Amino acid sequence: MITGPGSPSVLSNMVVSIEQHVAWVSACLEHMRAQHLDVVEPTPTAEAGWVQHVNDAADITLYPRADSWYMGANVPGKPRVFLPYVGGVDRYRKLCDEVVRRDYLGFAFDGPGGARCQDGVVARLQVDVAAVLDFIAESGTPPFETLSVAGARALSTDLAALRPPGPAVGDVHDGELPGAAGPLRHRRYRPATPGPHPIVVYFHGGGWVLGGADSDDAFCRDLCVRSNAVVVSVDYRHAPEARFPAAVDDGFAAVRWIAANADALGGRPGELAVCGWSAGGNVAAVVCQMARDAGGPRIAGQVLVTPVDGLRLHTRVLRGQRRGPRPHHRAHAVVLGPLRRSGRASRSQSVAAAGPGSLGPTPRPGRHLRVRPAARRGHRLRRGARGGRRRRPAPPLPRPDPHVAAVGGRDPVGERGAGGDRGGVARVLRPLYPSGINSSEAA
Repeated sequence: MITGPGSPSVLSNMVVSIEQHVAWVSACLEHMRAQHLDVVEPTPTAEAGWVQHVNDAADITLYPRADSWYMGANVPGKPRVFLPYVGGVDRYRKLCDEVVRRDYLGFAFDGPGGARCQDGVVARLQVDVAAVLDFIAESGTPPFETLSVAGARALSTDLAALRPPGPAVGDVHDGELPGAAGPLRHRRYRPATPGPHPIVVYFHGGGWVLGGADSDDAFCRDLCVRSNAVVVSVDYRHAPEARFPAAVDDGFAAVRWIAANADALGGRPGELAVCGWSAGGNVAAVVCQMARDAGGPRIAGQVLVTPVDGLRLHTRVLRGQRRGPRPHHRAHAVVLGPLRRSGRASRSQSVAAAGPGSLGPTPRPGRHLRVRPAARRGHRLRRGARGGRRRRPAPPLPRPDPHVAAVGGRDPVGERGAGGDRGGVARVLRPLYPSGINSSEAA
């Protein structure tokens, strides 16, 4: 019968799984008979995408680390590969049904009725992300874009309170620092190890509307512990009360103040990186460009987690999201629409894509960095000599746009951490985003 690699297989009630396979194949054969088709096969794109999805699902479990027959440990010399799909029978069945609904997505047909192919990747969302989205959809939580600003902020605060706490750090201090138009709240996290430490300035996400210095507390704590760096989470003025460029002006003012007061914060002067999530990733990238153009302060690296790097609402990823469980494109339009209509969002100072140029001159003469989407495993952030022969990247597997991009000629974060361990930004974020992290240190 039909079951095996790439399906729930041995992790499920195999009789039930086989029945589902037989029913799906039978329906496919009936479809082919009705359409006068006699050949069907998966496309290379669909095959590569499904293998990637199966691997991503397994990577968030302990299965690949186990010394068991699941990994082929019972056969000496056999390559260790985990083949079953751990996403569950219910999700697997939903994906199989979605393939049919989308005109047999990922399959090519041929026969007297003619050739036809609906190419594409069956599952772009990782299993844990899909589970969260399903939970949100089933909870009845209203979409943010349907709420007033006050309502959206209240819901954001309530949801943040449900998150598990982050790890303990050496010291947490709330305070204020001077922004571009008044004081800004900040929260400083210091490691338990003796200082001074490198400093990471963190900008929260929330579509430039939601969040604050304490809204990503668990993430900042984890970042502090894993990197052995001082993390300063900085608030910035939010829309619609303060329109562009208020957020980036505040971000730049905060970075300048933190750089000038590194000693008082427990940091090492000159070893400063920026980090941001979503809209905060945009603020971090633009702050780097502003620092470059102003001649300082020197920023040694930037870590951008799912950053907003453009104002386009019709990208491949957003088009794919419209087929998902929630109409995310509406939220994007609500967030980005006022910024686009303001007429003040210049390409170089609002939502410009991050890159090595935003850090200013690289510290190594004759060297430069070429940035590629970090979430595509075949792409790497490469070092190369100017004028030298370009190396072609490996063909990427189909994946979404970057999850995490770490850019820098020298990674100061964690460079002289506990025990002299190196790895910095890449080491901090790789456990959180195992398939979506790259940096100059990881190249």
